[in-house]
Amino acid sequence: HALLGCRLTLAEAGVDRRGDSGAVSPLGQDWDYGWDLILNLSDGFVRNALLPGGAVAVPDAMEEGEGPGFLLGSAAAWQSILPRLKPGRAYLGSMNRPGGYAPYRLLHHHVVVLLPDGEGRCWLYQATARDGVHRLDLRTAAGLRRLQEQFPDRSEGPERLLILEVAPST
Repeated sequence: HALLGCRLTLAEAGVDRRGDSGAVSPLGQDWDYGWDLILNLSDGFVRNALLPGGAVAVPDAMEEGEGPGFLLGSAAAWQSILPRLKPGRAYLGSMNRPGGYAPYRLLHHHVVVLLPDGEGRCWLYQATARDGVHRLDLRTAAGLRRLQEQFPDRSEGPERLLILEVAPST
């Protein structure tokens, strides 16, 4: 929030952008909260979604393949994505997976921030109920492995990560 100079309140940051969540929604309540959150925080900034095959426009990112983003456990995807992360840019990520219970079909259940530092590291910041707030260097095998171990694929389907590259205003 402060990283981008965003001045939204918490309520504004959590607005359901497409009106497709809520108690009476067939998709369930807050099924895409993580996606809405990163879109709301980056609204008004130059942004695009990063995928292994290249960058795509933000609306198109939700239509990719079996689900939005790339497989968190894919070494090839990370080899494509990590070199493209640039210092001076913020990267907001929404983790998603197929829902395991009705009425959800997809859950955007976790949000991360990636910040390359210009010294060859790419820090992923996150908060988890078990570990609190922490960071991992994704450009190390141990850091990337730790992230993948925290969010393994489940029987409902694979874990995916959708990353928005956001150019902070100058």
